[in-house]
Amino acid sequence: MSPENFKADVQAAYKQAIAQTNSWRSYSDTSYGVFEGVRVFGREAGVDFIETNIGAIFQEAIRAAEAKRTSIALSPGKVGRAAFAGMVETLGTMTGLRISEGNGVITMAWAGDAPSLY
Repeated sequence: MSPENFKADVQAAYKQAIAQTNSWRSYSDTSYGVFEGVRVFGREAGVDFIETNIGAIFQEAIRAAEAKRTSIALSPGKVGRAAFAGMVETLGTMTGLRISEGNGVITMAWAGDAPSLY
């Protein structure tokens, strides 16, 4: 999946969800399952991990967007600094979404708190 398609699909799910003003979906973060029990060290290992699990990350983003969430937070767990940096960079490249990181958490955002898309 291209970054443009990834971004467009997630934003389309979000737009459709916010257009439905009379409905609300609950959302329970299950992204921890992607990273559960994982230990990754080295930049290339971080890149490979994201490339391997991009489908699960995409599904999590779609579920969050359908629940009118503007972003998801991914907590990779036990990863080295180089692996973490590789994950952040690869997510930005593969998703086309705004990626930020801090305190060991990677945030993928497709919309802001104001009603606009990135």
